[in-house]
Amino acid sequence: MGRVADFVICRVLCYWLNHYFFISIFFFLFCLFIKPAESFTKEKHMNYLFVYITASDRKEAETISDALISERLVACTNIIDTMSALFWWDGGVQSEDEVVLIAKTTAEAFPKLEQRVLDLHSYECPCIIGMPIASGYQGYLDWISEEVRPGSKRQS
Repeated sequence: MGRVADFVICRVLCYWLNHYFFISIFFFLFCLFIKPAESFTKEKHMNYLFVYITASDRKEAETISDALISERLVACTNIIDTMSALFWWDGGVQSEDEVVLIAKTTAEAFPKLEQRVLDLHSYECPCIIGMPIASGYQGYLDWISEEVRPGSKRQS
């Protein structure tokens, strides 16, 4: 919740607790100056993204993966062979086999990652979805930060 919502909740609870003056003052100050535990988690990890990309076949997924890794737009990719996709396209339901590419990166690198995938992809409207990582092993997240460096090439 935002600071305004937190403030409103504190005010309402203080109103209900008005006959317990000291408790309500303590609670009001607590709400103003102490952040909820989940906000620490969100702020700490919101910089990291789990990016879901689909490709027409393994070769296209590998081409995209190689480019993203060598250009340091991602720390890691996973390629999952052949999944069935059902979707609306050109006014009807379509069915295709696709390959899933999952990438781990930072929010900062996402715009360049998205453009690079668009440059390499065969689809007119490719699936490129970045999802914030809400929590994760800190060592792994630190590793993502160390490896993702848009603009620098990875040494072979």
